[in-house]
Amino acid sequence: MFWQKTALIALILTLTACLQTENSSSLDAAMYGGVGGTPEFQAARTVMSQSCNGCHAYHTQTEAQLIAAGLIVAADPEASQIYYRLVGSTGIEGPKDMPQGGALSSSDAEVIAAWIENLTP
Repeated sequence: MFWQKTALIALILTLTACLQTENSSSLDAAMYGGVGGTPEFQAARTVMSQSCNGCHAYHTQTEAQLIAAGLIVAADPEASQIYYRLVGSTGIEGPKDMPQGGALSSSDAEVIAAWIENLTP
């Protein structure tokens, strides 16, 4: 009887520990699953995930949420707050303040611009 109770307790503890374990794969699935969007948005989300993720959660939001928050103006990268903060008002060499600690590559900036330009106002 003692050994049966001990085995049951060990099983319960093992199952409880397994249920609480998260790994990068399960977190990625929770974060990226179901957001959807156009291929351009998927590419932009990848850039935002790599470049903005340290401070912001833009990559977890839908296109509609980013537009509703006033961060994106459909079809107008220059008027979009996210794009402006990444490349500045005078293009890739202009004044900017994001991402902190480094500049966005011109190819990554083009990915963001292409996504915004392809949005329907």
